Amino acid sequence: MLTIYDAAEGMLIKHEGAAPITPAAVWIDLLNPTKDEDLLVERALSISVPTREEMSEIEASSRLYQEGGGHYMTAVVLHQPDPSSDPPVGTPITFILAGSRLVTVRYAEPRAFPMFLNRAQKKDAACMTGTAVMVEPPNVVAITETATVTGGTGRFAGATGSIEVERVFNRATGVTTGTLEGWISTADS
Repeated sequence: MLTIYDAAEGMLIKHEGAAPITPAAVWIDLLNPTKDEDLLVERALSISVPTREEMSEIEASSRLYQEGGGHYMTAVVLHQPDPSSDPPVGTPITFILAGSRLVTVRYAEPRAFPMFLNRAQKKDAACMTGTAVMVEPPNVVAITETATVTGGTGRFAGATGSIEVERVFNRATGVTTGTLEGWISTADS
């Protein structure tokens, strides 16, 4: 799937499918790309998009390279397809800086991508170039907190559960935004 993100008014605007790659595009995300999607990006940006096989076969010493005006980095990122049952697995993701644009090539959906997009599609994202998309803006910290519930008092005596908070904290403004997910079970339920 080809997704293009344009920079506008300090946030990323999402375009899926056959949208043209315009000068406003700062991030082009290729998730399980088709050959036609690869070719579209290659022609528009005059770069070479690595195949899944090329990304998997690359040696550790060759994960950073420059080719045809693009700066390439392939990283093996831990990813857990189903957190309730699957163990984490490594998946290669290639990041390409081509001029002022970032291209990502991936065949999995690590949780960091939707977390980042949740923040970057808001007005305070400061993602006006591909480099800014790839490098965390100053004064902004991504935080994941996990809590295990092992008891309580009163009606929550004997409660169990798990809670995960994913949030972004802006040190400059003191504002934090995020999501809370989890479950709590009481002894009575």
